Amino acid sequence: MTAEVVVVMHDTSLLGDDDVPAWIPGHGPLPAGMVKRWLAEPEAAKFFRRMYTRATDGQLVALESKRRHFPEGLSKMLAIRDDTCATPWCNSPVEDADHRKSWAQGGTTSWDNATGLCKRCNQRKENRGWKYSGTPALLMVTTPTGHQYTVPTRPPISQLRHDTTDPPMGPIDIAWPVAA
Repeated sequence: MTAEVVVVMHDTSLLGDDDVPAWIPGHGPLPAGMVKRWLAEPEAAKFFRRMYTRATDGQLVALESKRRHFPEGLSKMLAIRDDTCATPWCNSPVEDADHRKSWAQGGTTSWDNATGLCKRCNQRKENRGWKYSGTPALLMVTTPTGHQYTVPTRPPISQLRHDTTDPPMGPIDIAWPVAA
């Protein structure tokens, strides 16, 4: 049987002599020295994942994944962000979290390298001549004929209008249709 324990630890404590306590999410702090001794146990299977934080406030902004398949949470975020297949002119629902730069070519399993695609487009892009690239803000598709298309990523609720003006003052005249 296998169990997973998530321990968050500052790199200066893990790799250096700092004594900033480690943290078990949902439970609290642990002495850095104790965690380092646990990690030194040869019987313990270990999996390390780097998390990246903003320098200004320490807020988590990215999570590294060494696995080929996108974690469930990241896949859900892509499905929400992209809603429909990101390939130009495809309106199928997102079914796959896909690597823009393929895993086989060294692409990372990350938000910056991810696009939501339908199964058909995900398979088609593996054919000779197709190239997908871009950023979280846009997808660039090159077809086998050399045509290039750039598709911006729309915010999930982009169809809603955000009106920053005050509502009109005074009476509003509404013309009600008369039934024939």
